[in-house]
Amino acid sequence: MTQPRDDRGRYTYKVGVGSVLAAGVIGIAAAVSVGAEGAGAGSTASTVLRGNAPSVSAPARAARGQQRSARIQRQLIRSGLRPSLQAEADSGSCAADARGQVREFLATHPCEAVYRGLVEVHRGPVAAVVAVAWIEMVELDDATELKALVDRPGTGNVDQLSPSEGTQVIELAEPAYASRQDGRLVTTVEVQPATAPVPRRVLEEIAEEAADGAIRPD
Repeated sequence: MTQPRDDRGRYTYKVGVGSVLAAGVIGIAAAVSVGAEGAGAGSTASTVLRGNAPSVSAPARAARGQQRSARIQRQLIRSGLRPSLQAEADSGSCAADARGQVREFLATHPCEAVYRGLVEVHRGPVAAVVAVAWIEMVELDDATELKALVDRPGTGNVDQLSPSEGTQVIELAEPAYASRQDGRLVTTVEVQPATAPVPRRVLEEIAEEAADGAIRPD
């Protein structure tokens, strides 16, 4: 059977297995980057996943972060604390909002988004400020590596937001800390006393309760 010609007399070629596979790879890459802002049409799957993190629209990032923040606040309420949201912010530039070795890691390992929340909690005479960061990585292995890094003292973290006026924070050299990982999402919690000193044990309990809220289903 002869190869067909096009309307200009040139030979056309049958689509072989290799072409089908190539088309499949392109299709997968396109599917992964659905909703990405500014992703090039010719991006390969490798480029989408490793070189350029898929961008999530700002409204989608904010809505997702607010849901997670609300879930942690509900967990704090279940623990007998009275939470009051002080500030929250979402961003697609994870490295810009981090410090230390964590910043260096995020500069070379693409993330999907970072969402930060600052909550003031009260229970009797106890008042503390809870800083939460949700860091959503593109790759699961990167999320696992990030959690191991941020859990080591002195490696840095995502910068916490500033509290609202009227909220005083007693800054500790080492805030009470807790973290959780849920797939590609790493959640970190830092807790510092507000206004008056709070026992370290209590701060650590608050940090654990907030971190549990990051992965506990409602």
